Amino acid sequence: MVGLVSVSFFAWGSRASVVNLPDTSPLARTVVTTFGMWGFTLFLWGFGRIFGWAGAHIPPPSAEYLIPMCIYALLGVGISQLLWVKGVGEIGIAIASFHLNAAPFYVMIVMVAFGQSLQITQVIGAAILAFGVILSQTKKA
Repeated sequence: MVGLVSVSFFAWGSRASVVNLPDTSPLARTVVTTFGMWGFTLFLWGFGRIFGWAGAHIPPPSAEYLIPMCIYALLGVGISQLLWVKGVGEIGIAIASFHLNAAPFYVMIVMVAFGQSLQITQVIGAAILAFGVILSQTKKA
């Protein structure tokens, strides 16, 4: 449920940053949406702490953990978010999200091509994803 809510906010925030901040650069829109993601995550973390939900074990900060985190997490998220916001601005949220949601299908096809078998949970997940994409792309009467 939390994943569904966060994805919905992510799509809305991406579109809203492009529509409501048309005169800003893709980098500025990326900063806005990234802070939105950070704020939503911080809110959920605080909410979980209030109710005593177990969180992830986070080791004490050290170069052993911080350097890879900065390289892979911060740069990876930063670059992918910048490309995402630029894509939303160029081709629109509908087409951009369609291609983003198609990525698991590409992965499944490649897996089968390399001889892997699909599990029923993967097929069910793909069906749910396909239904959601079709539903979201259908024009309202």
